[in-house]
Amino acid sequence: MTRLPGLFVARYRGDESEAARDYFAALWRLLRPAVAGREAVTPRIWRT
Repeated sequence: MTRLPGLFVARYRGDESEAARDYFAALWRLLRPAVAGREAVTPRIWRT
């Protein structure tokens, strides 16, 4: 994970798409409230 001005960049290195999705969803739930002070509601596009 890298923090840039106004941006976090997270990478997943693995072979399983479901594990990658779970990883990024967990990061979202952890970071969104801490960094933005907002509830971590899953973006609609992630459900498509």
